[in-house]
Amino acid sequence: MYAVIINESHKLFPEQSEILGGPNGYFRIDLFDTGLSLDQLRDLMPVIQQAANIADIVVTSPFPALFVALSKMGIEFSVFHNDNRVAKEVPDGKGGKKLIHTIAETGWQLVSQDSF
Repeated sequence: MYAVIINESHKLFPEQSEILGGPNGYFRIDLFDTGLSLDQLRDLMPVIQQAANIADIVVTSPFPALFVALSKMGIEFSVFHNDNRVAKEVPDGKGGKKLIHTIAETGWQLVSQDSF
């Protein structure tokens, strides 16, 4: 079982869900899409600690202070990694186009400290 720490407005890609065993293989710990203050993060840590007692923690949302807090509490966690990018042309606002790269929907890997 996995506890997925995720922005409340985000969802997992289908491949990510599959890696975690499908919808029944994980539960969500939603973080505010407006961000978290350090005090809010401190208040959330007991919930995450309790989840870590029953599930493997997976962090999907980029809250850098969360990594520090988890490490300080000795909670091991995993993250999804994907080095595949998709090139897209989008308007540049000046009548032309520019090339951007976005993350691909496939190619995900679950990475933990044991991966290194």
